[in-house]
Amino acid sequence: MRYSGRSKLTSLRGAALLNWRANIMQIQPENIRRAFQNFSWKELFLEQLGWSKPRPFQMPVVDGANVREVAHLGQIPVYEITTNGAIPETQTRRDIHAQIAKTTADCLLIFVDGSSTQTVWLWAKREKNRFAYRESVYVRGQNGDLFLSKIAALFVDIESVAGDAAVSALQAGSILQNALDVSKITKKFYREFKEVQLEIAPLIEGLPDDKSRARYTLVLLHRLMFIYFLQKRSFIDNDVRYLENKLETVGTQLAASAVCNVESTNGVADDGTTDAASCVPTSVTFFEAFLKPLFFQGFAKPERSPQLLALIGDVPYLNGGLFLEHPLEIEYSIGVPDIVFEKMLGVFSDYDWYATDGRDTSRGLLSPELLGFIFEKFINDQKSAGAYYTPEALTSYLCERTVEDLILDEVKIYAGTHARRAASVFDLIGHADKSLCHEIWARLSTLRVLDPAVGSGAFLVAAFYTLDSIYSQLWS
Repeated sequence: MRYSGRSKLTSLRGAALLNWRANIMQIQPENIRRAFQNFSWKELFLEQLGWSKPRPFQMPVVDGANVREVAHLGQIPVYEITTNGAIPETQTRRDIHAQIAKTTADCLLIFVDGSSTQTVWLWAKREKNRFAYRESVYVRGQNGDLFLSKIAALFVDIESVAGDAAVSALQAGSILQNALDVSKITKKFYREFKEVQLEIAPLIEGLPDDKSRARYTLVLLHRLMFIYFLQKRSFIDNDVRYLENKLETVGTQLAASAVCNVESTNGVADDGTTDAASCVPTSVTFFEAFLKPLFFQGFAKPERSPQLLALIGDVPYLNGGLFLEHPLEIEYSIGVPDIVFEKMLGVFSDYDWYATDGRDTSRGLLSPELLGFIFEKFINDQKSAGAYYTPEALTSYLCERTVEDLILDEVKIYAGTHARRAASVFDLIGHADKSLCHEIWARLSTLRVLDPAVGSGAFLVAAFYTLDSIYSQLWS
């Protein structure tokens, strides 16, 4: 009986501790950023992300490196691997992972160089008889927003994940995968995207057939997705809920205009003015009253009248074709009821769009590459018409191989025929001296990228990301 009572008391204390942690653990983006940029891994995982303390187990042995466990979750460890010099090269990192993976079902490896200026996070997804590696590189001084968005998704809400029980290895593995391998979430969003497109297309007014309604629905969804990414970074009127708030406030103003119409005659208010803001016809929708000015004037033109500024707020001029009038909009008078946008925004709000504040990590994590993924899926359904879209994974791979191989070959010529060719630019920069870094910079500064068959710009965007990563490593 004594043992049973003690066991019950321990259980109650454990449940109370878990409930206490669940109540006080809330995600703090700025604290996560600070701990990450300071390479304070224990603070990051234990204090900010809610993971458990390291276990008193014997650490894996890695030649030429120090290994320590900084945290664990559901028996899945996070190991910091430090060296006296540069971070091990790509193949060596994978060999180290393969060695550690023999003793644990899953793990996250954080490689740090001797001077604590660079880190590489390595996680591997098991695919049948092989590993699919996911690596993220951070160089001290970088903004690191995309990296941080992945890290924030590792936050553990004990109450929602496990209730009063400990987090299982399966749950911990799912958290890692959702944070570091976002393709699963992207595909889920695409399914919901298709469903809402099919649901709202019949509601579009003024178009002659189902095909044109489906086509125009896609145009609207693409525009709103683009705006959603911008608003979540506070780029639009410094409001992370810009579209939702405008839908609510403009809708309220349109409803109030019914009173104005009753008290006015022929569109003229009682005071004799014809103020459009105070006397809007009740048939005007959110699309007519707000979105069309936002699309075709706010985003598409640099000029801003006082009336437009009062309506849309501080909106950037984008100078892009997405917000020019579509051929269907030029040919037809299109009407879109408010319910369409309520449904669209309802789907969007269920996901996290790489925001840096107010992150809800229980939801799916979406990256800007989502736009390319959805475009790919729709375009590839039209291959019979000769339309093709190259997936982001392929454009990134081709750009990395093309740009990196060019730099590696140029540096080998500079270093001499007997010099060993590095396996990657990251490995090259990690072992380069000051003069070699200057030489790589000189080669980069003359590099030009041409895509003669540019369509959506997928190759050029991938080339930008490749070059940005290399410049950041050099700058450090």
